[in-house]
Amino acid sequence: MINIKMEYTKKTLFIKLSGVLNNETLLELKRKVFAVIDDYDIKNVILNGKNLIINDNKLLNLFRSTYKNKYNGRLTIKI
Repeated sequence: MINIKMEYTKKTLFIKLSGVLNNETLLELKRKVFAVIDDYDIKNVILNGKNLIINDNKLLNLFRSTYKNKYNGRLTIKI
């Protein structure tokens, strides 16, 4: 399970994650975050994963590459 808290302010989407990141929760993360980005045309995303348990480090890289290919915005990941 993954907990996703999002706050949007001044063209920046702040995302705070906790729980477990695996293949299944990565799909949930992308679905929810990308829906908000689409709705508000956000170009700057800050993702805080300090409280995240990551089963495979490649998952965050996959999220980053999907974001870059789809939106070409600025993404900062803090872990």
